[in-house]
Amino acid sequence: MAKITIVTITRDRELLLPRCIASIQKQTFQDYEHIIVDNSTNDLTQHLVESYHDPRIRYFRMSPGLPVTDYWNAGSDRAEGEFLTFLDDDDEYLPEKLQKQYDFITSLPEDVGMIYCWMDYFDQRTGKWLKGHHPAFRGNVADFVLEIPTVSGAPTLLFRKSAFQKWGGWRNNIVNDWELTARFCQHCKVDFLPEVLVKVYENHPFLRMTQRGQWRDRIHFHETFLEDYKDFFDRNPRKRHYHFYNLCCFYFMAGEYGESFRYWLRCLKCKVTLKYLLAPAISFVRKYILQRGKK
Repeated sequence: MAKITIVTITRDRELLLPRCIASIQKQTFQDYEHIIVDNSTNDLTQHLVESYHDPRIRYFRMSPGLPVTDYWNAGSDRAEGEFLTFLDDDDEYLPEKLQKQYDFITSLPEDVGMIYCWMDYFDQRTGKWLKGHHPAFRGNVADFVLEIPTVSGAPTLLFRKSAFQKWGGWRNNIVNDWELTARFCQHCKVDFLPEVLVKVYENHPFLRMTQRGQWRDRIHFHETFLEDYKDFFDRNPRKRHYHFYNLCCFYFMAGEYGESFRYWLRCLKCKVTLKYLLAPAISFVRKYILQRGKK
């Protein structure tokens, strides 16, 4: 039985997937299994994976068209490792990611159910650094994770599988690691390694599995999140600001400008920043750029 299970889901990404697989095979920690859940519409991905002849890779093919969470959960349910982590097919781990996280989590008490590290974003086309995600929250962070997406970023997470099975799991039809980690943190303590151990790539030409209906999906996430934690937000009404800002932007992108304007006003009642003041303009520019790109 492997100590760590890495789950990757993929669809028609045979040109990106090799980087993901290679970054796992280059790990200094080798006691792992890599579960790849494929819902491609062609057979190139299967041929690619089989060409590695690696017994640590467990490949499963599922029908395309299911909710993305079905694929994540199918991979998680098959995990045999003591610890569980994830890696998107277009991203990569740095070589010491698994070793450092394994050494760290096994040094912590059992009530720490999850740890995370830091990640940096890079442009797929140019290789240039874009931004970093470097949160620094540890212990009981149940309230902190509800206001903004602090403890998030699926490739950075390492769960005790027993805790993940009890408190985690990807929620049906909500493809969002913020929801997963926020729910998990209501029950377990967390800790982190202050190191960048994951590289995330953006601006590549391949479709994302969550791209279809993405604005409605994101609206659904934020509205559901606000309802799930209504008691917290009723006690701390101004902490809804980030959710309202995103709802303003996503409703604008979906073409529902009345709802967008309503959430914009609600956002500004909670908190006034330059970014929030410019939310309609930011959304307009973003939508214009996306529409030009489709022509």
